[in-house]
Amino acid sequence: MAELKNHRHEQFCQLVALGQPLYKAYGQAYGRKDSGAALRSNAARLWTHLNASPKIRKRVNELMKKKRRACELTLQRCLDDMLDTADLARAAGQYGASITAQKALAGGYVVIAREKAVPPNPHFPLIF
Repeated sequence: MAELKNHRHEQFCQLVALGQPLYKAYGQAYGRKDSGAALRSNAARLWTHLNASPKIRKRVNELMKKKRRACELTLQRCLDDMLDTADLARAAGQYGASITAQKALAGGYVVIAREKAVPPNPHFPLIF
């Protein structure tokens, strides 16, 4: 899905995808300063009741998928770097640094397992 034609709707989608609450995203996109019931009501109406609402929710989901993919690649890159660091530390005889890197790796793999809803393997416990 391409950008939305209404630039305020697009900005609202971008802000919601970045984690802003609906009412704050609405206030920023529409230039509203108040944070009262009217702002919350307008944000909820934009999110659920207007003709554009399905397009807005679809666009937010698309932006969030892109964000998750980018984070996944970054996390994988970090895990690869930590693995290289652990190998270099072990080769240099710095076993404390190697163990620390391996603990960090284990934490990273648990994060990936939670993200992908894959339970850790019970036959290979990550205990240090």
